[in-house]
Amino acid sequence: MFWSEYCGSGFMGGSFAGPWFAMIVVPALTILLGWLFIARKGQSVESQADDALDLLRQRYAAGEIDETEYVRRRENLS
Repeated sequence: MFWSEYCGSGFMGGSFAGPWFAMIVVPALTILLGWLFIARKGQSVESQADDALDLLRQRYAAGEIDETEYVRRRENLS
């Protein structure tokens, strides 16, 4: 009776819920969110480079830039 009055009635329902949450869930969420942020950052850089190359190809095909300019810019983007 004394224990349940001060520490709660169950394993996760009592005062032990706070430390378990802080020791397991918070670090796991931090690692997961960090991994997701890094994964998205890498994808955005790759997609930006692909978009730039597509735009460069379109400008070359439309005759806006000559072959020398196209090759120079393509090498800079690679």
